[in-house]
Amino acid sequence: EKIGKARDSIFYNDHKPYIKKVKDFYKIPYDTKIVLYAPTWRPDGRMHCFNIDTKLLKKTLTEKFGGKWQILIRMHSRMKNYVQKMFDNREIIDASKYLDMQELLVAADVLISDYSSCIPEYTILKKPSFIYATDINNYSSGFYYPLSTLPSPVAEDNGELANNILNFDNDLFLKKADEFLIKMGHKDDANSCQRIVDLILEKMKNDR
Repeated sequence: EKIGKARDSIFYNDHKPYIKKVKDFYKIPYDTKIVLYAPTWRPDGRMHCFNIDTKLLKKTLTEKFGGKWQILIRMHSRMKNYVQKMFDNREIIDASKYLDMQELLVAADVLISDYSSCIPEYTILKKPSFIYATDINNYSSGFYYPLSTLPSPVAEDNGELANNILNFDNDLFLKKADEFLIKMGHKDDANSCQRIVDLILEKMKNDR
């Protein structure tokens, strides 16, 4: 029986304290929106696949969704020391060493990733997400399910990412998000942690 994941219980709490916590931590104005870019690492160490155009990204998000935007970049732990070399520090905030990824997900208004598990997790929040995967052809047979199953539009270059943002259809996204969560057997809710604890305690009691 599926009982949910403990780490996603935060998604069902009041989001405001976590948004405030993240924005206070990075001194981001409360009226500024956050886009979180959180790609995963590549086993062969290549880095050209992280060539996201930060200026174009900000411009496109403002054109589509309005407001001011701050880019937070959360690199995989194996890549976190390379952020300063890869991106213009005037355009981004390096959030790679922030302790709780789930808090960043809650605080973000938009997520951009590639093959990371944060994309399906973020789908639970029903907020816009986009896949930026310049090297997708390297992984043609390496997925648990096709990326097209996710509601997040897939882009292989910066122009396509900008186009996906500008043409983002929220109603279609929500429909595909619901379909994806049902297909994946989603069982998370605010009580997932409690059910997990209860199950562990029951197993411990029965094993005595």
